[in-house]
Amino acid sequence: MPLLTKSKYITGLKCPRYLWMMFHDLDKIPEHDAATLALFRQGNEVGQYAKKLFPGGVDIPEKDFMKNIHLTKDAIAARKTCFEAGIMVENLYARADMLVPVEDNQWDIVEVKSSTKVKEDHHHDVSFQRYVYQKAGLSIRNCYLI
Repeated sequence: MPLLTKSKYITGLKCPRYLWMMFHDLDKIPEHDAATLALFRQGNEVGQYAKKLFPGGVDIPEKDFMKNIHLTKDAIAARKTCFEAGIMVENLYARADMLVPVEDNQWDIVEVKSSTKVKEDHHHDVSFQRYVYQKAGLSIRNCYLI
């Protein structure tokens, strides 16, 4: 069964046909345009700024998929705040902007958005992360949008 990521899940909520193409006809999906790439860069800049809210957090590289998962497990075991914490369970994968340890062996998910208001997609984004993290055995206390 193919891996369902958070971004594919959100895409499927918006457009089921597009999600189908991502799994069955990927070569027909056009590359991102310059405006979309600029939004991605802006989001990354906001994410870097938000990391300052949690000094001492561990930056987990996101380019190497399996390395991200292994380093996330190590940081969770050490109860360290993780930036870009990736969890895979069954055929699901989610990566939170920040996973923060809190009392009683619980964790908070903090998702950063470069937006002026909370959107419905943001709720789906965080709920997918929470579902995957809990399915993997983490106890999630709260989810936050910044």
